[in-house]
Amino acid sequence: MEINVRDRIGPLALVAILVAGLALLSHMREAPVPVGPITTPVFQPIMSFVGVSETVAWLGHHVTTHGGDLWLRDVLPNQGGALWLSLVVTLLVGLSHGRASGRFVDLLLLQAVGWLLFGTLDLLANERAPEAMSYMRLAFTGASLVTTVLWVRTFLWQQPSVAPPWQPALPRHVLKAGAIALAVMNLTIVFIELPDDSSFFANLGAQRMRETGRLPYGDPLLTNTAGAAYGPVMYGVHALVQQAVAAPVPAPIDPAAPRAIADDPRPPDVVPRLVLACAHLTTLVLLFLLGRQLMDETAAWGLLVLYTSAPWLVDMASTRASVAGLTYVSHIVPPAASLAAFAALDWPVMSGMLLAVAAGLGFYPAFFFPVWVGAQWGRSQSAALWFTAGFGAVCSLILAWVLLASQAAPGLSLVGTIVRDTLGHHSDPAGYGRSLFGLWGQQTGVMAWLARPLAGTSTMASPFFLLYVVSLLLATHLARRADRPRVALLTAGAAIGANLWKIHATVSYVAWYAPFLLLGVLALGTRSSSDSPEAQTV
Repeated sequence: MEINVRDRIGPLALVAILVAGLALLSHMREAPVPVGPITTPVFQPIMSFVGVSETVAWLGHHVTTHGGDLWLRDVLPNQGGALWLSLVVTLLVGLSHGRASGRFVDLLLLQAVGWLLFGTLDLLANERAPEAMSYMRLAFTGASLVTTVLWVRTFLWQQPSVAPPWQPALPRHVLKAGAIALAVMNLTIVFIELPDDSSFFANLGAQRMRETGRLPYGDPLLTNTAGAAYGPVMYGVHALVQQAVAAPVPAPIDPAAPRAIADDPRPPDVVPRLVLACAHLTTLVLLFLLGRQLMDETAAWGLLVLYTSAPWLVDMASTRASVAGLTYVSHIVPPAASLAAFAALDWPVMSGMLLAVAAGLGFYPAFFFPVWVGAQWGRSQSAALWFTAGFGAVCSLILAWVLLASQAAPGLSLVGTIVRDTLGHHSDPAGYGRSLFGLWGQQTGVMAWLARPLAGTSTMASPFFLLYVVSLLLATHLARRADRPRVALLTAGAAIGANLWKIHATVSYVAWYAPFLLLGVLALGTRSSSDSPEAQTV
């Protein structure tokens, strides 16, 4: 076999440079220290051993205690393991027939977001150190720039192209086994890691909802806290699951002896875990079915492998607690409902109703509405009207429920309370509005102007949000002639814009847009993406 030396010299040179750089870095990190005492370990004799049944019983008790829980969590990848796992999977699966293409650029950009945010959450412990906060700002600026490039590329992909169909280089049975193994790992994360932030607060708000019979907006114990900051349907789903698992309800407040929310029992963690597991499995099933419909079965399994190995699901931005992913209902549940609505685009009324439910879960899917109206309009005016009717009907029901089941906080109107507890909580200058863990908090100059409301106090009046609205109008226009993969890309763009608009944890909500971006980018060039809107159902 003839060996081409020229083809080998490039990779060998890169490996040599990498090894030299790592060796130099390792040497620079070394500090002179004394050898210290040299000891030999001593093992004390065991008085007696117990049987297998006693050992298994001890192990069961050990893993259910706090220390054992931490031990069990070591089975899961940390943020470094998640980044390397996803990168290797992307290189093995993302290359179509082993060759790079334009769509591979998007896969690498998705990887870059995780790498740029590495360890940023841990830096909050050094909030008083200007150097640490400057690095955090630089990291979020880089991640935001990468995300903006992805946003722009969702529009560039709307141009007619002759890209060959994506086909992973690995055989179907390998991809299938990998997808199943990674899905099992995902579910293990859900049921072993503690539910984070939004999962805890949505569960707490639902528990309070069962106690009072009202939504937490304006609730005397939860108003103006994270416990009242999430979508009404999210609270309703958690309340139903709490009821299904027979979770206890705290005793009603005694007016003669008022209490603080801190005195209530913690709602059971199994509730958000069940919600997360069901939502994630829904997303995986829908991704597979859509991938098989728009591409083929092999590509569908490849799509699942890329998605389930992603750091924004597994672990990202911290060595102690992930900033995104499978422990956050706000990251996982709304995309599942949105993907269900996208899969139902052939049935406009059903699609509109499901999109309204998704918006009731996480608010941001409401921004998909104009894009999908454009897609339905490209099919027919009646389809757009039926879609609008389904969306409007369910939104009206949700809005009526929110108004009837909420209460005004002291000094505020009912509507003012609801807005303050939801949108206001995420942008309040006294709270998340000044968050350094993101792009916009405490900015100066042009960045501060982009985030500052031009009138009033709502961030919906900021220049950046107005730019976002313009992008939605452009996406709506393009969607009228877009095929299904390109509609998915425009949907991803709408979610990316909402992600960039967030003040706290900007661009970390990758799960909002990743299913649509992966589906759209990978399905481009297939038969369905080359058909005209008139020849297919959008």
